[in-house]
Formats: sequence, C-alpha cells, structure tokens
Amino acid sequence: MVCPDCGRTYRSEELCALVPPGANFGYDVMVYAGNALFLRYRNEEEVVVGCLRFVWLFVRCLSFFSGSWRVGRF
Repeated sequence: MVCPDCGRTYRSEELCALVPPGANFGYDVMVYAGNALFLRYRNEEEVVVGCLRFVWLFVRCLSFFSGSWRVGRF
C-alpha cells in the first residue's frame, strides 16, 4: 500500500505473516484461490485441483519462454 501523503510504500503485515522469512510466495496463486472460493463458490478440493493446473500452466509457459522445451513431470 502506498501512503497518499508521503508516497511511502508499506508492506502488508498480514500477508508477510503467511510466508516464512526469506521465502518466495506467489500472490497470484493466493488470488486465484480466493476468487475460486468466494466468487465462483468452489469447494476446497476444486480449488486445490485448480491451483495445481494453474501452477502447471505457469511452469509450462516458463519453460517455453526460457527455451527449455521439455518439462519434467511432477
């Protein structure tokens, strides 16, 4: 969040509390899960399956654009 008075950027303490120090976290996956649960009324199992597909698609796109045409199976 950005302070409208001074322009300083502040991090969300709640979001930082979800991730161990030094770890990377995909907020895009968190947004996907939230949308699936609260906007599309999916249950937990459907959200997990959807997240796995979402992450797999990301890995495939990343391998394509990095020039690595083969991706190992998970």
